[in-house]
Amino acid sequence: MTRTAISGAFRVRRGMREHLKKKPGLNEEEIKRALELAEPKIF
Repeated sequence: MTRTAISGAFRVRRGMREHLKKKPGLNEEEIKRALELAEPKIF
């Protein structure tokens, strides 16, 4: 896994988190679960 791909994945995750924060009605637990489901398994 290249450094570029890893930093890209983190950028996507950060974007997902920001996107989910803007939606009302999602608590932290749901956000974490959604991130776990959505993120590619990189490590």
